[in-house]
Amino acid sequence: MKRILALCFALGLPLIAAGQPAAQPAAESELAAALAAVEAAPESLVAHDALLRVHQAAVRKDYKNGEALAAPLEKSYRAWLARAPGSLGLNYGLGSLLYSHEDPRAKPFLLKVVELDPKQAKVFQMLAIDAERWGDEAGGSEFMRRAAAADPASPDYAFYYASGLGRVNPAKWEEASLDVARRFPTHERGAQALYWLGARAKTEAKRLQYWEQLLAQFPPAKFNW
Repeated sequence: MKRILALCFALGLPLIAAGQPAAQPAAESELAAALAAVEAAPESLVAHDALLRVHQAAVRKDYKNGEALAAPLEKSYRAWLARAPGSLGLNYGLGSLLYSHEDPRAKPFLLKVVELDPKQAKVFQMLAIDAERWGDEAGGSEFMRRAAAADPASPDYAFYYASGLGRVNPAKWEEASLDVARRFPTHERGAQALYWLGARAKTEAKRLQYWEQLLAQFPPAKFNW
């Protein structure tokens, strides 16, 4: 534990925020354990997610100083990446940290992750949300398409991609939404896709068509839409 605490200070990662009361021992121990887990297994995305959760918990307690709390952790990641720039895990960790603060600098690190592993559907979704944050809806749609392609068994990614087409390519939105209902006939996302087709239909005839299909294919006794 002493070695990990020394690492925190060596990398500029204080265990308390400047001007704030000392953290509880449990919080210090949790941070030290999360740092140790990343140091021991830098390619473990689970370890990076755990460290991010510890950081986010600290930010929730002191949200006004969120950027100040992130700065030393970012410094740590950059020091690690200087030694292993091609690490998928470290790029994921820093990208996730910056993404959690809606920082546009997250993008190149997240792009490096999907370059190294094109099956990282979660990261494609993060890139999609990041693109939309900065007004790039077309780019967001393309990243969401790639998320759905990376994990074709996921009804969530399929639905999010189809739903987003309503804003960037309405002509394909109907087809993609019907495809979600067809491919996932036992999942809430299939029902949700049909519901929104009806809700956004331009004519009453179309509305009835979609909702009658919804009623027949996804009975209310089993589904929430």
